Amino acid sequence: MLELIDSKYELLLQACLSRIKGEMERLYWNENQAIMNSPFLNTGEKYENSTFSVRAYYWGDNETEISLPNFQYKDLEIRWYKHYFRGLDARCGHELTAEFLADMINDCFKSMRRDFGEDK
Repeated sequence: MLELIDSKYELLLQACLSRIKGEMERLYWNENQAIMNSPFLNTGEKYENSTFSVRAYYWGDNETEISLPNFQYKDLEIRWYKHYFRGLDARCGHELTAEFLADMINDCFKSMRRDFGEDK
């Protein structure tokens, strides 16, 4: 069962998401020489691989889409309103630790670098 994460972790989670967002945008720029429509913002975009998924806030009526988290890594699910700094709601199947969040950032970075052909 996913437990609601205490709001005292909100700033830490925002910082983690900000790092992932920044790396995703950097990798996208290097590959496309264009600014990415980030799925962390109110763009309607999504990004998904076998490690994590991130999707922009959904405005439609499809119940399946509405129920999906905006960000998911393992058993951590995060939802927000319009962009990742607004109305953050996070749930996890275990206690949130600094080690878990560090692993999350590293795993997300590695997977994106593979996807964008920058896996050094």
